Amino acid sequence: RYIEAIYDFYYIFEYLYADGSFKQKATKEAFLADKAAVEALAEAQKTPDQQIQAQPALMRLFAEKYQSKCIEEVVDTIIEVRGFLHHQSLQRRNNWNPGIQSDFKVDALFLFHAAHNTMVKRSTEILFLPEEMAAFLSMRFYTDDGREINWVPTNP
Repeated sequence: RYIEAIYDFYYIFEYLYADGSFKQKATKEAFLADKAAVEALAEAQKTPDQQIQAQPALMRLFAEKYQSKCIEEVVDTIIEVRGFLHHQSLQRRNNWNPGIQSDFKVDALFLFHAAHNTMVKRSTEILFLPEEMAAFLSMRFYTDDGREINWVPTNP
């Protein structure tokens, strides 16, 4: 289900960083203008997913499609992959085959890694705000057998 994964992870970027844009040029400009988007893509570019690292053929493809390119080219690549998958046509000679999902494994894993990077960063920034930590520490939690869990925050 790599094709579905590409949509899901690409749409995280589109939702967070493209501000409603869906045209290629506007989407590219929006992605590149947002520091968090660029950082998430750069991190995914620098550190391939473990599944990619485990297979030399995938690592070569990853290096060719993502690692060897500048961020602008990476953004072009993900926008092109999304467009290629989305715009099927009987007239197009090089349509993708839904039965051969593996053709898109590297793209899906790259986008997974980039989306994961951006979501972890955003969520931890929110979760560890002082007011959120205070709200969490004010709540009471219990084990399955009814014992109260006492959170003891550590001070840096």
